[in-house]
Amino acid sequence: MTVVNQTDDSKHLFSWGLPFTESKYLYSYNVVIKFGYDFTKATEDVDQENKVISVHLPETEVLSDEVDYDSLTVYEENESPLNNISLQENNDAVKQLKETAERDATNNGAMDAAQQNAVTFIRSFAKQGWPDYKVIVYDSNNQEILLPGEESQLPDGSSQSSLSSSASSSSKD
Repeated sequence: MTVVNQTDDSKHLFSWGLPFTESKYLYSYNVVIKFGYDFTKATEDVDQENKVISVHLPETEVLSDEVDYDSLTVYEENESPLNNISLQENNDAVKQLKETAERDATNNGAMDAAQQNAVTFIRSFAKQGWPDYKVIVYDSNNQEILLPGEESQLPDGSSQSSLSSSASSSSKD
């Protein structure tokens, strides 16, 4: 993600901003956010009679958030000699940058991509040792995770495609 951020600061006397003390930076950094799972928290059930392996994943989590400091682009830089932006303010701005990147990545489907990658990995791994077994992966809310175009057998025997199941789950949000 490329995140644009602004850092503003000016000296104040009571509630009034003092002239010639405004410092302002408008800049961007690339931030790499990695979503994934702690597989040590996953659980599995094996139904040998029906040849079904059920895997229950924990919550998706942020595994890392790294700012690429070499990607800095400065759009505006106006620092007052009467008011320098401190290292603490800069550190706070970088924290805010990471939080913004995590929110934007989540909104842009990065968690969904991590979930789909996990399902593909789990199924591939399980098929190596148990090629005749069906592998069902569930999210932390105990909902079956389907890849695009897949269908799930519901308890009443009917089937539901992943397109309609994702539409119904997104309408709850």
